[in-house]
Amino acid sequence: MNCPVCESKLEITEYRNKIFDELNYYCKTCESYHIVKEVDTSKYYAEEYHRKFSYNNFFSKLINKLSLVSNRTAGRFDFLNKYGNISQNSNFLEIGGTFGEFFNIARKKIHPKLYTIVEPDKKFNRKHKNLKFENKLFEDIDIHELGRVDVIQMFHVFEHIFDINNFLERLKALQPSKFYFEVPNCANEKVKIESLINNPHYHHFSKKSLEILFSKHQFEQIKLEIIEPQSYNPYKKIGFFKRYMLRFSGADEIADESGIYLRGIYSIK
Repeated sequence: MNCPVCESKLEITEYRNKIFDELNYYCKTCESYHIVKEVDTSKYYAEEYHRKFSYNNFFSKLINKLSLVSNRTAGRFDFLNKYGNISQNSNFLEIGGTFGEFFNIARKKIHPKLYTIVEPDKKFNRKHKNLKFENKLFEDIDIHELGRVDVIQMFHVFEHIFDINNFLERLKALQPSKFYFEVPNCANEKVKIESLINNPHYHHFSKKSLEILFSKHQFEQIKLEIIEPQSYNPYKKIGFFKRYMLRFSGADEIADESGIYLRGIYSIK
């Protein structure tokens, strides 16, 4: 079996994913891991996923009802604002955006002309000026109906997609000026084990593997960085006072080669 990133030969590992009930394979060349068999996860996503990861809990609903923004989303926006050179009144497409928390900060800071969220689950839909929901998988959307798209973004979605090569070619067909994403950094040992075993992730990326993959599809790198959160962290408890001191000082995150997230901005060559 060959690596979907660099096409080198894969080696089977002893890491069994609990959700897929499949073993992960490793690529030495690009330092990535992969599940090589596509599994029907429709029941899992419908019944367990959002409950397990708390995307539909009371706190998430309150944030979006009040148009608030978490430290994590503030950090993501600051990164895009710093490196993405995004103009006012751009058209955004967010894949897997649930309620659209990123929209809460984008509408105040850069005023999107249209912000479309591709989110199959209708329970996340809400009404707001310039906000639109497409309740389908991205793979099932007629991309010609989406119209002009300036920025495509997705956070912790890419690793869930089985056919990443076809997915990237569909993105290119939309001809966005920027593609912005975040995935777990599987060079971090704790993140790697959690991703390989306890999450419905088909792919587990290193920085090297992302550089190879996007170059293969003729995306041009603007910024690819490993991030370590400071004011929020799924693996550490951060005190209330410290969280908000870091937030308001603009120090939500730092660049760190051993950090837990890989975050990238690319353009189409």
